[in-house]
Amino acid sequence: MPNGRRFTKQQAVEQAVRLLKKGGIVAFPTETYYGLAVDPYCESAVRRLYQLKARQADKPLLLLVEN
Repeated sequence: MPNGRRFTKQQAVEQAVRLLKKGGIVAFPTETYYGLAVDPYCESAVRRLYQLKARQADKPLLLLVEN
């Protein structure tokens, strides 16, 4: 929400997609906690996610895919 501006759900999704395409990390709410999303094909984004989570490189990340 930059500058205190509120987004509609559609605008929020569009902004998240733009960030992911640029190699960004997106936080999103789930029923019990927040998830973090990156483009799994963007190696720099995956590396940043590991750094952000302070996760060892030999520990896998969960990848959710449709169908």
